Amino acid sequence: MKGAMQDWYRDLFGPDYLRMDWHDTTLQEVDSLGRMVTLRRGTKVLDLCCGYGRHAIPLAAKGCRVTGLDLSEALLSKAQADAREQGAAVDWVRADARRLPLRGGFDVVLNLFTAFGYFEREGENLQVLQEAARVLAPGGHFVLDVVNHDFLVRYFEEQNWYDRGDCLVLEERSFDHQESRVYGSWTLVEADGTRRVYPNSIRAYTFAELRLLLTLVGLDVVQVYGGYDRQPLSWESPRMVILSRKGA
Repeated sequence: MKGAMQDWYRDLFGPDYLRMDWHDTTLQEVDSLGRMVTLRRGTKVLDLCCGYGRHAIPLAAKGCRVTGLDLSEALLSKAQADAREQGAAVDWVRADARRLPLRGGFDVVLNLFTAFGYFEREGENLQVLQEAARVLAPGGHFVLDVVNHDFLVRYFEEQNWYDRGDCLVLEERSFDHQESRVYGSWTLVEADGTRRVYPNSIRAYTFAELRLLLTLVGLDVVQVYGGYDRQPLSWESPRMVILSRKGA
């Protein structure tokens, strides 16, 4: 299983991902981020693993100086097209989150929607945090949004179907208790029955584990929320949003 999962994200985040992924809460999430950290005109923001820019574009529309970084050509191409259509100025960068080709000085770094924990070697996940901390300006904030491990384990679902109108999406999962990883697959089913399968593997972290990792890279946890509603983290919180700060 592990060997077959190497670099799974290179296949998943292609053109089909744009058909399988959907959100109707983006503007509410951006508004909530603005209540957690300063996001005024001129604020220098890095959206790390920005995907197709669903957060980066509205942040740029608010006047932030946004850099959107992702490894996927397909998602960045969609982001660039949407930004042009909406008149949003974003600096798009294609790069690996473990090795950022950026000098730094960002006021805010965002890593949202469980875009962390992809790598089977824990040191490589830590490397992502190290790079995020490196490019933050002193006193800058890092916002990490991931699935809440405790909720995931308590309400684990092995299978879900989603109707996307022109196709169906089957999501299947298993949980490795020793590694604390979710091994899964997304299957896109076309109207004619054609299927394409995209495996994936994501490390599920507890808050205590992430607090330790953030501390190791020089970031101090300021607050943890159970989601973008900024309610306290609990068993009933599907997500975990951690706000940390780089020392002056």
